[in-house]
Amino acid sequence: MHDILKSVGLSPNEARIYLALCEIGMSTGYRAALKAGVHRGDTYDILKRLIEKGYVQRKLVDSRTLYEA
Repeated sequence: MHDILKSVGLSPNEARIYLALCEIGMSTGYRAALKAGVHRGDTYDILKRLIEKGYVQRKLVDSRTLYEA
């Protein structure tokens, strides 16, 4: 799956975060970073790019920002 995501233009870390969100469902950026093994500081930039590309949605739930693939 990683190779397919890279072939459609995702970077390796974007693919990791996307696949982590697919596995765990709606999640915080921190939890997605832990699952994907990506540095938390980089995760929010990656999530922003994935949102711009249309792969991820950001939702506000109980004053928490959650992300969903």
